[in-house]
Amino acid sequence: MTQRLDAIQKDVLTAIALGQSLESTMLHLCERVEALSSNVMCSILRIDEGGRLRTLAAPSLPEAYCRAVDGTEIGPVVGSCGTAAYYCRPVEVLDIESDPLWANFKDLALRNGLKACWSSPIVSVGRVVGTFAFYATECRSPTDFERNIVTACVDLCAIAISVADSRDRINKLAYTDHLTGLGNRAALRDKADAILADAAQQERDVCLFYLDLDGFKAINDLHSHGAGDRVLREVAARLSALASDADIVVRLGGDEFVVLIQSDGTPLLYERLARILCDGISGRYTIKEGTDAGLGVSIGIARFPQDGKNVDDLLAYADNALYKAKAQATTKYVFFDASMRKDQLQRRALERDISHALELGQLHIAYQPIINARRGKLAGFEALLRWTHPIRGNIPPSDFIAAAEACGAINELGRFALREACKEASRWPAPLRVAVNVSPAQIATNEFARVVEAVLAETLLRPERLELEVTESVFISDPDSAFHTLQHLKKMGISIALDDFGTGYSSLSTLRSFPFDRLKIDRQFVAGMTQNPDDAAIVRSVMALAHSMKMEAVAEGVETEEQKTLLGLMGCDFLQGYLFGKPERFAVYDALTQIVTATAAARYHPPSIPRQ
Repeated sequence: MTQRLDAIQKDVLTAIALGQSLESTMLHLCERVEALSSNVMCSILRIDEGGRLRTLAAPSLPEAYCRAVDGTEIGPVVGSCGTAAYYCRPVEVLDIESDPLWANFKDLALRNGLKACWSSPIVSVGRVVGTFAFYATECRSPTDFERNIVTACVDLCAIAISVADSRDRINKLAYTDHLTGLGNRAALRDKADAILADAAQQERDVCLFYLDLDGFKAINDLHSHGAGDRVLREVAARLSALASDADIVVRLGGDEFVVLIQSDGTPLLYERLARILCDGISGRYTIKEGTDAGLGVSIGIARFPQDGKNVDDLLAYADNALYKAKAQATTKYVFFDASMRKDQLQRRALERDISHALELGQLHIAYQPIINARRGKLAGFEALLRWTHPIRGNIPPSDFIAAAEACGAINELGRFALREACKEASRWPAPLRVAVNVSPAQIATNEFARVVEAVLAETLLRPERLELEVTESVFISDPDSAFHTLQHLKKMGISIALDDFGTGYSSLSTLRSFPFDRLKIDRQFVAGMTQNPDDAAIVRSVMALAHSMKMEAVAEGVETEEQKTLLGLMGCDFLQGYLFGKPERFAVYDALTQIVTATAAARYHPPSIPRQ
């Protein structure tokens, strides 16, 4: 029996590790346990956010009984399970008919042939999350062996529920905009294809509204990013109410939102919704008590199927229409038409210019310090590619990296960034780490590992001093090729970090698929952690996930001493952000390679760099 119980434990832990659903894992556990002790019926209940019992698995209990108890609120006299959960202690009822704990439920139990029930609370992270119970069809107490089964199973259930909670939270991060609670870009891409396919089958139209806020930058600049975040949350709340019939409402990022709605209506219906959105979003927003600010909105509109056949085309065309809408002084919404190709021409011009930027000497590397939070010392720098256009000035990486990928220049730019960073790092007097961002397009090439080997040989930089930062999108187009390339790099001694965790597609399956060395917590989660308990909980959860999988956690966007202190208390391994320095040419930070104490790093703010 003991060997069979050990086998059950091993099977359940394997199911948890493989990511099987909580419901199927718990059902399997009940069935295996009931085979060990044929005189009992097993029940596993979970407690929801409202303190109510919800059935996870009870394969042998009558369905009518399970339906009747589902949703029962826990309390001091609520049968065996409700009472065990309420007091967080085991409850053994040997005779349901006479026990006062079952006074309000005994008729239901007896009618279904249930005469005894022994329940134990399932405790995870210091709180009761469910109950594990045995029912018997005769009045009796549990045997010693049955008690041993309960002890083992309660622990297994706690592990399974804890992992399921973490998985749900991470999956929610993948498809939810953390700041507003709306869907994110990944959610739009995940759902849009199905919406368009359904519309085509039903011969219905789909309209995409691309919204951009007017005046939002001024709120950020004048009243802080915290005030901007409050405004974005209020905009999201208004948008959800105004577009309650929409198929999906998402925040793409920054102050950009998208509404996708399916209808068999006429353009007049879409124009009416555009006016409703403009009137409802535009107006005054409270910044703080006694202070408010005005905000407007511009909307570009594209329709399926007449304007575009897929979501990428609809977004591009709506973006073109948005550009025109922002230039208008009166009507702030514009429908796309075929004449709006100017933006596309500009993008092609950007692609042309970035393809020649390297040979014209317009690119350089900026460096941002990375601090070892535990030792309080400078650990290294992140190397960041920058482009200064002779006419347009500084082009954001989010623009020119996409342009470089589109025109095929990304590999050349990537080699330049890697070579320059390694060359610079090889001259540092201290053996600090240098982190270099790598595009998915670079990883996709078969020779990327050889390029890295050649650069290390050329610059004489030791592999263990190089870290390559990738995003989860490297695994999307060709996961096998990406996996083998990254494995090759790790065998060379190079460390691999997963960047932008939680902002796009991040999931537990990716973390299981490759042994990353470090997990970078995106700045949007760090920004509000000292004011918002939910932000702090997410940062703590991601950090615990990293440590549990033997990865180090790196917090980006650290701007205040309060954030630094809180991250230190949470056990964060590395810190990066404006508190320690902005991305600058290495000459600005040359002194830091001579003095690597945390005190020096924290004090070092060159007079020429304004703090934000």
